[in-house]
Amino acid sequence: MFFDHRDNLRQVELRYAHGSAMKKFFQKWLEEYPDPYPQRYRKNIPFNWVKKNATLLMTLKDGEVTYPETAIRSAPKAKI
Repeated sequence: MFFDHRDNLRQVELRYAHGSAMKKFFQKWLEEYPDPYPQRYRKNIPFNWVKKNATLLMTLKDGEVTYPETAIRSAPKAKI
């Protein structure tokens, strides 16, 4: 889950990417993982990659939530 926010939180976007899609980042981090482990070992996923590859789930703008068409269409159907 990735949150993108701007304009003092007047616009917030929530995106999702499965871990398997980010495998290339995780593999590199594991290869560079220091031994012994330092107190802070922080890595990140580039924002441009997230914008291009992650699925936009919702947008919160001025307190109002909107959902993209793809998020609504791909929601699982309830069984009755």
